Amino acid sequence: MKLTLIKPNIGRREHSLYVDEARMEPLQLGILAALTPPDFEVVLYDDRMESIPYDESTDIVAITVETFTARRAYEISEEYRRRGVKVVMGGIHVMLIPEEVSEHCDSIIVGDAEPVWAQMLEDLKRGELKKRYDVVQPTCPQMNVITRRDIFEGKGYLPITLLQFSRGCSHRCSFCA
Repeated sequence: MKLTLIKPNIGRREHSLYVDEARMEPLQLGILAALTPPDFEVVLYDDRMESIPYDESTDIVAITVETFTARRAYEISEEYRRRGVKVVMGGIHVMLIPEEVSEHCDSIIVGDAEPVWAQMLEDLKRGELKKRYDVVQPTCPQMNVITRRDIFEGKGYLPITLLQFSRGCSHRCSFCA
């Protein structure tokens, strides 16, 4: 099977006035690639710097969604779904307004994806992809997982190697995003 990971831009790449000069590796997608079973082929497309090849065959597309990339993430998702490809979305925007996001994809992951990633892929293989996967408790990031950096090769990222060592505060204050 084939998994396509996508980091959306803030707007349509070919029409966007926004150019991301930072071009940092999307570490969260490298972690998900590392958690993906070896029987999956994994590819990454970073909409900030390359065109997305919608006609390339894939079994599932996973899109990380931040609030400022939501509109573009929805456009990308709709294009894949129009072609009959399943789309799963996760990220901070999904945690904030899961009901809205679920209207634009086949499945959402609410919370840190690591604890449910393997189950979601197994459900996909069986043709039983759930509409929603919830992670109740935050997890320790990268527990015995080494980021798959091969998916970043040739993308033009800055020569900075990122490392995740914390997920921030464990309190769930109502005023904090």
